[in-house]
Amino acid sequence: MKIQIPEQEKMITVTLMDGRTMQVPESSLEPTIVFVGLDVHKDSFSACCFTKANERYCGDAKLAPTAAAVVRYIERMKKSTYSETTKFVVAYEAGGAGYALCRELRLRDVDCVILAPTTMRRTVQEDKMKTDRRDARMIARCHAFGLASEVAMLTPEDEAVRDYIRMRDDHKGDLKRCKQRIIALCRRKGLEYTETKSYWTAAHIKWLDNVELDEIDRKTLNEYMISYRTYTDRIAEMDREIEKLARRDRYRDLVANFRCLAGIDTHVALSAASEVGDFRRFAKAMNFASYIGLVPSEYSSGSTQQKGGITKTGNTHLRRLLLEAANCAYSSRLTPGKKSRALRERQEGRPPEIVAYADRALIRLRKRAHRMTQEGKNANVIKAAVARELACFLWGMATGNIA
Repeated sequence: MKIQIPEQEKMITVTLMDGRTMQVPESSLEPTIVFVGLDVHKDSFSACCFTKANERYCGDAKLAPTAAAVVRYIERMKKSTYSETTKFVVAYEAGGAGYALCRELRLRDVDCVILAPTTMRRTVQEDKMKTDRRDARMIARCHAFGLASEVAMLTPEDEAVRDYIRMRDDHKGDLKRCKQRIIALCRRKGLEYTETKSYWTAAHIKWLDNVELDEIDRKTLNEYMISYRTYTDRIAEMDREIEKLARRDRYRDLVANFRCLAGIDTHVALSAASEVGDFRRFAKAMNFASYIGLVPSEYSSGSTQQKGGITKTGNTHLRRLLLEAANCAYSSRLTPGKKSRALRERQEGRPPEIVAYADRALIRLRKRAHRMTQEGKNANVIKAAVARELACFLWGMATGNIA
């Protein structure tokens, strides 16, 4: 009969505060945390290790642009510089790598976070001299001392829906440019549509199809019109798909509640739900407004206080959509309590407390638009202020703070 003798645990020599040394089991020591900064590019990663206790950099290296290369780098650092009990935490800037690298590293049991570039605090030297090695060190240091905000990870479903809606909006931008080219071509040829004041109506499109032009100019305009109709049909198909996505269990109730607010229909509602993910990560409504860059900047010193324009930080796409929604629904020309027929239809069947909350938002924001107009405020300033409060109402509706 074999008797298994347990392996002797590895002992480590530690130095006490009075200078004496003693042997202790390796498992009794608290693991050192090493912060790994990654400067991520398409062709390569730049890596660097940083320890907070002694503020020491080491292990500067150029890696292949894969998660496996990062794991091999960590294992190599454990063997050469640190110990097996060392805990490594990886961080990289939000950018072209997206969430894929972070998800893959987490699947390989590597702690990883994504940092928001706009929140990183750079030194004067880092602003004057930028290299991949310096960037990796800066990322590691900012993560170690909490000098940058972590980016919230979206679920794969939210990310997929977000990318689909952004793709649809990209096509909308292409359609807008196509329209501008058609109008510019007509003006260069001395053609002006005067039957009505509105462009891109059925009558205007009929005029474009039948206007007299030379042979080559006619072919040019026909090609533009083919592009116009292609974009229009594709966007219509994408809008139908967005309506289907909004009926998924994950989004159905939230989108329906958002649509109770004036100026917000399925497209904006689903965009907000997929771009933000979990609204509860914002402690207050103004934190959410700050996240999308709708709060005013400030330049104050001593007794002087000076407010500037909105910060324009954070989620650019959602900020643009909310500004458009504010411009559409909360114009100072509209009666504060009057609801359109489309809005009443969107509110049908929703809980009374949700509808009452949306009605309060309608009255409050239109009153504010009226007041700021009477004070002589710039139209863009009014739109930004209304969009900021609209964002706060969205946060309240998403988190249940509607009392």
